[in-house]
Amino acid sequence: DQSSSPNKDWLNIVKTTQAKNKIKSYFSKIDKDKYTELGKELIEKELRKQKLTFKEVFSQEHTDKLFKDLKVKNIDEIYLNVGALRYTPTYIINLIYEDKTNITDILLDKVLNNKNKETINYKNDIIVAGCDDILVNIADCCHPVKGDEIIGYITKGNGVTVHKKSCINIKNVDSRLINVKWNMATDNSYISKLKIITNKLIEKATYIYQKRKEYIDFINIYIDKYYKDISNDNGLVVKYVPNIQINDYDSENIRKKLKHTFKKNYLKELNYGMTIYGPHRDDFYFEYKGNDLKYYGSQGQQKLAILSFKISEIPIFKEFTGTSPVLLLDDIFSELDIKKRNKLLKIINLDDVQSIITTTDLRNINKKYVENAYIFNVNNGNVERK
Repeated sequence: DQSSSPNKDWLNIVKTTQAKNKIKSYFSKIDKDKYTELGKELIEKELRKQKLTFKEVFSQEHTDKLFKDLKVKNIDEIYLNVGALRYTPTYIINLIYEDKTNITDILLDKVLNNKNKETINYKNDIIVAGCDDILVNIADCCHPVKGDEIIGYITKGNGVTVHKKSCINIKNVDSRLINVKWNMATDNSYISKLKIITNKLIEKATYIYQKRKEYIDFINIYIDKYYKDISNDNGLVVKYVPNIQINDYDSENIRKKLKHTFKKNYLKELNYGMTIYGPHRDDFYFEYKGNDLKYYGSQGQQKLAILSFKISEIPIFKEFTGTSPVLLLDDIFSELDIKKRNKLLKIINLDDVQSIITTTDLRNINKKYVENAYIFNVNNGNVERK
């Protein structure tokens, strides 16, 4: 299917290096967008916590300093670094006023200066020597479970990774090791509350995933037809991108997928202090002839795709409510040529829908559409019927 998106499982199927690199490049782009968005959320959360405003912290003077110190070109690269855990939000804020320190050095400093200190965070399953605010991950290579003898390894940009002491991957490693142990005093009531909330989230998320998929499927019944009616070209489809990879929208399959995802990322979410997987982080995009319209479409094509989406919602609204909606379209004629403007108005007039359209230009609009409409002029805050 030419319009389908790559699947990570394809890496186990394709043979050539070129094909594998293309698939990896595709997911690298998705991961970059995801980490950039996450980094922005984490910084905004830290600003709220410290009762600071974005405007005062990220002024032009401050951002110029950050760009120079971090050797980045724009604010999105800062978000990306925070989302990928190369730097913490606190570090970014402090860097504006204080000397910079590499995040790995911060961890090492904590270990060296607090090696005899035991900090217990009752919300964490693993205690890290001298640290109560460090990202902790379970190593994929040896998968330690509670009761195993464990050791921590300070990674570059990904917190502390916990291995079995017998793991072959750390056998000959001397530096960047840190003492860790299982938290036998974990607050069971807190964990029980988390399990209850997680189970409720799984049930609600399953329903949301299914309904969103159903809604996008409905949109795709109409959207390409409307796009073709206006542009005389077809090939537009809406792609739903759930936050977790779902191949089968059966209820039981989604529940299993969510349980596995939450279990695997339990420690990561505790350290972030937020739920980073679930339908609240879903996305969708317009695909035109196999390409993401955001990156490969003109402004006119992008605007037309959005308009086609809006118009596609009309028959869905009618089918499920039995009534006609009021269609609000703001400044729709910019980026559209004269032919497309009139074709769009023709489609709108065919539906039994009241439409409210704002524009700064009525020139070259078919007279029959203008004569059948109520025209209001807005000038300096005054509204006057023409």
